[in-house]
Amino acid sequence: MSLVYPSLLVDQTHTNLWHVDQLLEVFPEAKIIALSRDVHSVVNSMLSHAGTSYWIDAQQSFAPNEFLGINKKNIDIYKNNLSRIQKFTYRWMAHQRRIDLITKRYPSQVLTVRFERLGSDYLRELERICGFLKIAFEYNNLPEFKKLTLYKQDLLTNADRLQIEQAIDLFNSAI
Repeated sequence: MSLVYPSLLVDQTHTNLWHVDQLLEVFPEAKIIALSRDVHSVVNSMLSHAGTSYWIDAQQSFAPNEFLGINKKNIDIYKNNLSRIQKFTYRWMAHQRRIDLITKRYPSQVLTVRFERLGSDYLRELERICGFLKIAFEYNNLPEFKKLTLYKQDLLTNADRLQIEQAIDLFNSAI
């Protein structure tokens, strides 16, 4: 960030996915990078980190909540039939759908970056991101990509994977 300050502000608040319309209204030249990641890796992270699982674990009221993937059609299923892993999956699905929506709505201002592609083709993805942001790509002082983060999905059990697949099917059937 120090290379581009003050002309670039970086924020990684994923809740802002639901405020893109308002952000672009206030900052019409803004560029948004939406990071997309494999559901299995995301669920594994949520299982491992209290901060990311808090949104699900602290749920007291069950009202429609786009951020968590709860809508009027699936609220009863969400409240009464989903495991913790499946609720994590609903949240991931909601985020993916939101990323798809804002990318289609604002194609010149939103860039989707696949985490796995960033890991497998680091330099090319960084060049693509810099091109989108219209900033110079500097090879100096690049942070190392932690390749082990690409394999978090391998830590899930087959039962966990089955729950994820069931949640995806349920989510898609209750749209």
